[in-house]
Amino acid sequence: MPFRKGQIIELKIDKLMFGGSGIGVYENLKVFVDKVVPGDLVQVTLKKIKKNYAEAKLEKMIKPSSLRIKSKCRHFGVCGGCSWQFLDYQKQLEFKQSQVVEALGHIGFFQNAEDYVENIIGCEEPWFYRNKMEFTFGDTLERKFALGLHESGRIFDVVDIECCYLQSALSNQILGAVRKFAQDWQLNFFRMKDNQGLLRNLVIREGKFRNEVMVNLVVAENFKYEKMFVELMRSVDRKICSIYLTKISAKRGQETSYEEKLLWGKEWIEEEMSVGNVEHGISNIEYRFKISPKSFFQPNSRQAQRLYSKVLEFADLKGEEIVYDLYCGTGTIGIVLSKFCRRVYGLEIVEEAINDAKANAILNQAGNIEFLCGDAGVLLSSLQDKPDVIVVDPPRAGLSPKAMENILKIRTERIMEGGLRVEKEKNNPVHNSQGFKLIYVSCNPSTLARDLKIFCENGFKLIKIQPVDMFPHTYHIENVAVLEGERE
Repeated sequence: MPFRKGQIIELKIDKLMFGGSGIGVYENLKVFVDKVVPGDLVQVTLKKIKKNYAEAKLEKMIKPSSLRIKSKCRHFGVCGGCSWQFLDYQKQLEFKQSQVVEALGHIGFFQNAEDYVENIIGCEEPWFYRNKMEFTFGDTLERKFALGLHESGRIFDVVDIECCYLQSALSNQILGAVRKFAQDWQLNFFRMKDNQGLLRNLVIREGKFRNEVMVNLVVAENFKYEKMFVELMRSVDRKICSIYLTKISAKRGQETSYEEKLLWGKEWIEEEMSVGNVEHGISNIEYRFKISPKSFFQPNSRQAQRLYSKVLEFADLKGEEIVYDLYCGTGTIGIVLSKFCRRVYGLEIVEEAINDAKANAILNQAGNIEFLCGDAGVLLSSLQDKPDVIVVDPPRAGLSPKAMENILKIRTERIMEGGLRVEKEKNNPVHNSQGFKLIYVSCNPSTLARDLKIFCENGFKLIKIQPVDMFPHTYHIENVAVLEGERE
């Protein structure tokens, strides 16, 4: 039976896929639909029909699944910030675990994939966990003023949010104060459709363990209310210690310009992290990291500690290793590892991130780490010290072909050397009994499985994967995989 666009069908949802969509089968056709959970019986409209699958829009809930629970947030289902609030948190963890296993089996073609995947590390505090939120000024579908998050699937419409359960109570207080400020002064918002208007975004960043908060108001035009805005923010809470104004000008045919101005307080805020693994004989060490307006920092500070502790455990450093940290960002992982090895090289293409990484190294007295700016895949081949451990934390798309090629080349060289590394400073050979390791940190199970397949087809051996839930109530999941490289 041929299917047609616009056709309405009844569908039973069988499972959740990475990306948040549910999947059901209708007359041997796989159908993907959002905002559903396994067990739902729904009415959907077919929107896109491909050879082996179709995409559909949810029209009606015929019979809800027994897995569904009442969402905490009244905006859930409309707001694009959360996708899984209708599931109990423990059930969310089960689905995320199964998605990692499924990706490893179906994309990576690993036999008995579940044997490689450790039990997921859940978040002890699944609410109010984010240390960064970016809100948008705009209007609702009813064309009323809004300050909040984009509607699910709509880039021009904004949900006016009074309380977001992903951020702290103080951040919600700041959100309300800025909304009232904009309305009292009758400030207009920036409209992407015609590139006109003043207010773009409100960005709130927190050092959860340092109790420091940065507020960054992003505008599109000159802002003449600087003094009043600073007075307002300072009156909200003493934890607000850094106030910025960022002007973004984007005109057609011209390069986008960014003007960043510190209105009051510190140039950056700081976050503290305690990283280690006492069960594996690794004492916890306290680290401090600077967070500037544009720096990347893991949005969940508490889970980031667990993620970095797992990387440290998998690296199993003995003190004499050379470590490469690819896609190092602001240097957090490399700085953590630097306390346990001889030398770290951090590679990153974004110059601002490298500058932040160097500042973080100084802050943590990490004198044995060197940061290099450029394409990580290309820089790999230029380093003289050959690594014992390589850590990669690539973007969602996974490793670049050049990075993959050079990592495989390094593995081949290590085998030819028989695991022998020469300490040039002492001019005597040192045998690294731990072998060559690759630690892959990933935010995308699909591209992780794809890359692991290539590595294991070229001499690596996958040891295990540790999922970490960094983003409760969303489909996102972080993974740390460890591979051994010296295999015939």
